Amino acid sequence: MTIRLFNRGDTIVEVLIAISVVSIILGGAYVTSSRSLGNIRGAQERIEALKLIEGQLERLSVIAQTDDGSTNVFTTRTNIFCIDPNSAVINATTSTRGFGSMTPTSPNSLDKDNFSTYASDCNGGAGVQYHLAIDRQDDPGDTSGAVFIGYARWDRVNGGGRDELTVRYRLNKR
Repeated sequence: MTIRLFNRGDTIVEVLIAISVVSIILGGAYVTSSRSLGNIRGAQERIEALKLIEGQLERLSVIAQTDDGSTNVFTTRTNIFCIDPNSAVINATTSTRGFGSMTPTSPNSLDKDNFSTYASDCNGGAGVQYHLAIDRQDDPGDTSGAVFIGYARWDRVNGGGRDELTVRYRLNKR
């Protein structure tokens, strides 16, 4: 039987290599999970923006079905508007209220939009401040209906700038 007297365990170099390998693996896992959480948060923001725009377009549909001509959603091209919780149409192009300084002929780029000029009734969201607007994109002489573009713009929660969601909506007159 042979007995080893000089077996003292791992050397310091082996321990340092093992710690380095574990650190690299844990660092990679942290980066991956951080990116995944950021992507999930971005998807949540877009889903909430989509729900808000769909709500605006549903209100628009109800208004169009019951329109007596007073809202002019089918007859004017110059209105960029939103619909407040009481289903009132707010014209955003003739006042400082509404979709920033966006005009019907040339929408602002997202990075130049001044979020401070939005109408409070055109904002929505819990945790994130979404700025909402609807623009008509077709010929107002078309009496069969209209194409509307719904916009939602917001600052991302975790930084990284601004984001925007646009939805096209074809609405036929009844």
